Amino acid sequence: MSIDHSPVPKVAELSTETTVLRTGPNGVYYLFLPPGTKLHLTGRRGDFWRAKLSNSEDAWIADGDFRWLPSGTLLPRSIVSTVRTENRGCFTRVHIPLQQRLPFHVEQSVDPAELRLRIWGATAATNWIRHDFTSPVVREIRWSQPAREVFELTIRLNQKQQWGYASHYDGTNLLLDIKHTPKIARGLFRSPLKGRVVCLDPGHNPDLGAVGPTRLEERKVNLAIALKLKKLLEKKGATVLMTRSDRQGITLQSRAKFAAIVNADVLLSIHNNALPDGINPFQHNGVSTYYYHPQSYHLAKILHSRLLKTLKLPDHGLYYANLAVCRVSQMPAVLVEPAFMMIPEQEALLRTDKFQMKIAKALMKGLEQFFKEGRR
Repeated sequence: MSIDHSPVPKVAELSTETTVLRTGPNGVYYLFLPPGTKLHLTGRRGDFWRAKLSNSEDAWIADGDFRWLPSGTLLPRSIVSTVRTENRGCFTRVHIPLQQRLPFHVEQSVDPAELRLRIWGATAATNWIRHDFTSPVVREIRWSQPAREVFELTIRLNQKQQWGYASHYDGTNLLLDIKHTPKIARGLFRSPLKGRVVCLDPGHNPDLGAVGPTRLEERKVNLAIALKLKKLLEKKGATVLMTRSDRQGITLQSRAKFAAIVNADVLLSIHNNALPDGINPFQHNGVSTYYYHPQSYHLAKILHSRLLKTLKLPDHGLYYANLAVCRVSQMPAVLVEPAFMMIPEQEALLRTDKFQMKIAKALMKGLEQFFKEGRR
């Protein structure tokens, strides 16, 4: 590893739409930062540069995801003087004016219900926090300075179930948008799905996905299940949007972006499973479900339970997983793998309309339960 000992700091500016910073060279994804964010780079290992976040924290960025700023550029720093909230109808916006685009991270907690926004390179001079008292979601905001040039906001929420958030820069103003709880239908003869927007993501395409022993393609099974689920949800009054049709396929990042653009209440990605070489599929198979953000855990748990109860297959597990479609923060997002393409008996089931409909009905009932519980 090469370390920069020069007295003149090296400052870079992010140049891609969303830049990924990792926990180490070739480590796992850690931060997702917008273009224009400035970083202090202090060393290099292979194709990765070390970004100094604070005296005790760093992250790693791939070579080519940034441009160098002129020698002598001052380290990215900012004062946080004021914070304010604004009720925007279906979401509340938290405004944090800065002087530069600094690296930041949002950490979510469900118990207690809160968002913690950490900004590296920022120092508090925060004498005022203005609350829009009409916001139904923000209970209170507190600031802290846990370390030198590390500013943190704790945003306490009035939601048992959180419905999503988004963060971005407008100029040098950092904005955090927190979705309000949707108006979920009530009444003995009204499904809680009525009026809700569900984004379905049939996994894969143009790639085949997993291929079964008799050459059944996962992408076709995923789409067949999604289309059946779409009809069931629409009968309940939901609006259903699909990330792809039979002939179209988009990238993983575009699927997540699509769900955010259409302002979906939930994103459900439908797959079916396989295992890499060296793992015995006859000992490791069955139903598995994946989530990333804490706001998605309850939905994942409900869907996983419904699939297990309905399909009578082994429990392959409920997982936190750093997957692209699960990382979308604007809504609860879950990926399900109801069965294994590579197990002959399960592939035979997945080929049938009857089994595909069993999966679709389990998912529909799970979504209905989630919205019913979410309105409390």
